[in-house]
Amino acid sequence: MSHLVQTADFGYPHRFANFPDEIMPPLGAYGQGGGTGALALEDDRWPAAFRASLLTGDWGRSEVYRHDLKAADGSFRADQKVFLNIPRPTGMDVGADGRLYVASWRGGEASVYVGPQVGFVACVAPPGWSPATPVDPKGSRSPT
Repeated sequence: MSHLVQTADFGYPHRFANFPDEIMPPLGAYGQGGGTGALALEDDRWPAAFRASLLTGDWGRSEVYRHDLKAADGSFRADQKVFLNIPRPTGMDVGADGRLYVASWRGGEASVYVGPQVGFVACVAPPGWSPATPVDPKGSRSPT
């Protein structure tokens, strides 16, 4: 995980592994995986413990991680905790109702078509949480 700073040298791929003192250091190096999808969760409808979190998906590990970013010396400190175990997460977003929706590519293969019955979308909310009432788009229109 990197803090992207204009003109910074992140050293990918060679200096990153071999000369880390010559590059902009990463906020976190979490080993091999398959990063897919990220979301800044800044929704006031979620409990305070989850707000201002960065969520990242890892297709290879079948997990979504939660990173709490704390300001530190002009950049950030980051940690990583498992937020959700889900097969092959590919993306996520918060819906109009405040729920988190995570797409999974369960059963899919990268190089072989396995048919249309692949994957699902999971709806995620904290325990005991009540969703907000979605806005009725018809209610905001003027009569024609």
